[in-house]
Amino acid sequence: MKKLNSEEMRSVIVAVLLMVVGILFCCSLSIGIEGLSIIMGLILMIVGLLILFNLFMGDGKLYSINGIIGVGVLALGLMFLSHNLAGIIFAYIPWLLIVFGVVVITDALLDKFVKKDSRLLPFILKIILGVLAVVLGICLILIDGFLEYSSIIIGILLIVYAGYILYLSLIKKQNIEV
Repeated sequence: MKKLNSEEMRSVIVAVLLMVVGILFCCSLSIGIEGLSIIMGLILMIVGLLILFNLFMGDGKLYSINGIIGVGVLALGLMFLSHNLAGIIFAYIPWLLIVFGVVVITDALLDKFVKKDSRLLPFILKIILGVLAVVLGICLILIDGFLEYSSIIIGILLIVYAGYILYLSLIKKQNIEV
């Protein structure tokens, strides 16, 4: 069995967190937003604490730029845990979905035609994921009340994207052609 490097391990952790949030969104929109807020808060707190820990292990100056960034990230994590900032950020989800979809489709087309990637499965997965994200974003903007029924779709998109991240980090690294 192949040992994972730190980048692959981060990708696996991100994929697992995205799957958890996707499952929460499939259960309920409010549970998904609350779970997303908790996970984002915990991640930001851990990153802030790691920045401060590295700072104290180095020169130990809290008033340096890294100290300010560490304290700011830690404070933002605490805000996500104490307030529902994910709900406020969720208002921008339709626009983020459209941009995300366009970027994924563009990446798929560039891989296929510029890099001359001959594999068909990653190309099809990227195109499907991109189109679904764009369509979902447009529906969220144009159809009133669509957000209440779209949590399952958002959850499925997150789960599919997490699966794709796992594919890229675990299977593709083993040089298996699909």
